[in-house]
Amino acid sequence: MSEDKVLCRICGKSQVTKYAITDLAGIQDDWFHCFCGTVFRDAVINKNLFNAEYLAKWADKKGFDLRSEYLLRLYIPLIEEIIYGRKFLDVGFGVPYNILNLKDRGWIATGVDLIPNDFIQDDFEVFEFGDKFNFILMGHVLESFRDPVGALKRAYNLLDRDGVLLITHPAPELIHYLGLSGFGHWDNTFSTTFISDKELKRLALGIGFEVVLSRINFSQRFLSWNNRHMILQRKY
Repeated sequence: MSEDKVLCRICGKSQVTKYAITDLAGIQDDWFHCFCGTVFRDAVINKNLFNAEYLAKWADKKGFDLRSEYLLRLYIPLIEEIIYGRKFLDVGFGVPYNILNLKDRGWIATGVDLIPNDFIQDDFEVFEFGDKFNFILMGHVLESFRDPVGALKRAYNLLDRDGVLLITHPAPELIHYLGLSGFGHWDNTFSTTFISDKELKRLALGIGFEVVLSRINFSQRFLSWNNRHMILQRKY
C-alpha cells in the first residue's frame, strides 16, 4: 500500500493501492488498482515502439496464424447474423490474417496499424477515416491507447447503425484468482490500462452500445488468454 495518489485513467477517482510489478522483460513500474476494478499505470505509451521489430517478436511465435484467426472463426457466424453490412476494420492488426480471411468471405475489409502495412499506416486515435464500418475489431489494443474511453467513443461513431465492436483485452479481475505472477499481461512498455468488466460495460452502455456477449477466456487456442472477449452492438 502506498500513500501516493493518482487518478484512475477510467473512472477518474483518486487511488492509493499500488503494486510494484516487474514484467517479463525485467522492467519494473508501479501499477494502481482502482475501486472500479481497473488496473493501470500513470504513464503514456511511446507509440514509435510499435514497429516492424515489435511485430516480429510476436509473429514468429508457434501457431501465431492459427491462434490469430481462431477469434473470428468462433464469432463471425454470430456477428454476420446480427448485422446487415459487410465493411470491416481491424485496429492494430499486426499481421492481416483476419483482413484477408474476411475478404475471402466477401467482406470489404481493411485495417489500421502504426506498424508498416499494406492498408492504413496511422494512429486509430487520430486518423480521419471518412467512412463507416459494420464491424470493428480491437484485439488487445485498448490497454495501449492514450485515451481508452475516447477510443471506445471513436469506434462507436465509426460504426453504422447496427454495427458491432469486438474487443479482446486483459481481464484484471483474474488477478484475484491467478495471482500477480499468473496474470500474464504485465507489460511495462506497451500497456497502461486494464479495464474491469463492470467498468467497460458501464462505459459501453453510456456511449450507446448494447452488450451482446461478455466472457472470460482461458483457452490457448486464441492469440491471448486470461482475457475477456466482449461483443458490443450499436443501438439503432
